[in-house]
Formats: sequence, C-alpha cells, structure tokens
Amino acid sequence: MKRKGPAILVNGLLILGAVLTAFPLLWMLSVSFMPTGAASTYPPPLLPAEPTLDNYRDLFAKHNAGRYMLNSAIVASLGTLIALVLNTMAGYAFAKLRFPGRTLLFLLILSTLMIPIQVIMIPQYQVVADLGWLDTYWAVIIPRAAE
Repeated sequence: MKRKGPAILVNGLLILGAVLTAFPLLWMLSVSFMPTGAASTYPPPLLPAEPTLDNYRDLFAKHNAGRYMLNSAIVASLGTLIALVLNTMAGYAFAKLRFPGRTLLFLLILSTLMIPIQVIMIPQYQVVADLGWLDTYWAVIIPRAAE
C-alpha cells in the first residue's frame, strides 16, 4: 500500500510555490488594467475596480510599442530562419561527409561557441560598423546566426 501523505504534502508545496511564482506576473497584469495611481492606494486592490485600456492605448500611441513588437518579430523570425538553414547544412556536412580537417573544424566551431559574448562585443561592433550595418536588422541577426 502506498503512502499518500507525503505525496499530498509535496504536491501542496509545489502548488504553493507555483502560486507564489505566478503572483507577480498576475499582479502586473491586473495593475495594467487599473487607472493611473490606483495601484498606489493602501491597501492595493488585487483586481481593478474600474478596468481600463488607457495604459495600453498610451503604450501603443505614445511609446510606439507596436513598432518594437514588429522589430522583435522580424529579428526573431529572420534569425531563426537563417540559423536553421546554416546549422542544418553544417550538421549534415559533419554527420554525413568525410573530408580532410573535419575533426579540427568541428573542434574549432565548438570552441568558438564557448567564448563569452563579452569577449567579442567590441570586435563584433567594429566588423558591423565596417560593413555599414549600424542601425540595421542585419547587425543584430547575422552575428548570432550560426550559433
């Protein structure tokens, strides 16, 4: 016969941990629908008394959040597509083809993946600037595409 007491206690603690972890996110979502200053009252309400979309209207109208979301979608989509193509080709070459220097090249690629980004930031900036890619999508997409 299995003991259910410890399982109930463990599951209860996991559920409590999940609720405590999710609470700040749910609180931010709730506050985003409150009028300005409503979250600063004491005691702060958990749910908005008068839900409003004013904060979201300001976000998209005054702060151009729609453009930021579009930029993120473009960079993520193109970056994923380019990485998928390049990494698929490299993976196929290393898995199926035998060529001189294959092991050395594979080790070189693996070793470059271990270099922290902080080490290559300035040289990468200089390369991007020399290519004339400053303030373009390519400056964000291409340097990280083959990882």
